[in-house]
Amino acid sequence: MQLTRERATANRPDWDHIIDLVTDARHEGRAVLGDDPALDLGGTPLPVLLVEPTETLMATDPGTGRTIELQVELIVMRGFSRFPTGAPAPARTPDWSLHSAPDGLELVDGNAVWTQVAACPDAAWRSAAAAGGQVLVLYGALLGVHTPRGVPHDQYGPEQRAAELRAGRSLGLVAAATVAWRS
Repeated sequence: MQLTRERATANRPDWDHIIDLVTDARHEGRAVLGDDPALDLGGTPLPVLLVEPTETLMATDPGTGRTIELQVELIVMRGFSRFPTGAPAPARTPDWSLHSAPDGLELVDGNAVWTQVAACPDAAWRSAAAAGGQVLVLYGALLGVHTPRGVPHDQYGPEQRAAELRAGRSLGLVAAATVAWRS
């Protein structure tokens, strides 16, 4: 990551540069209901969208030594909350919404599309989203959305997905927001 002199001196990331990097980032998504046991969300009735970058941007915070994922840090700066293990679903986050799109779903921050994912929610998910008018969005690395490199697809089921999500939450690599649903 390239830092400006001023920011490098302060040991802070150059967020403008990071925004440029993630603007073209690709994401994968999975739409599930909140009572899915792999989520361990205490049976929340909310529909859930998992959004996982296909490539992570890992860095070490020089001040704390903590490993961070820069895209998660950026979305937290924009209003999402960190989502550690055991945390309840966050309250509704203003300015964010989720929209149907021709090729899936679009996560929108104000009027700007943050990302589009090719997730195709089923009728039960869409019905729950329409009834409640909101969706819980989990964003970050280690959500269990796509099969990790080197792991055969048939060997990566619900138990492995749940374990990956728990690991991501415990490492601070997951952010969450409850956003408005706009079909």
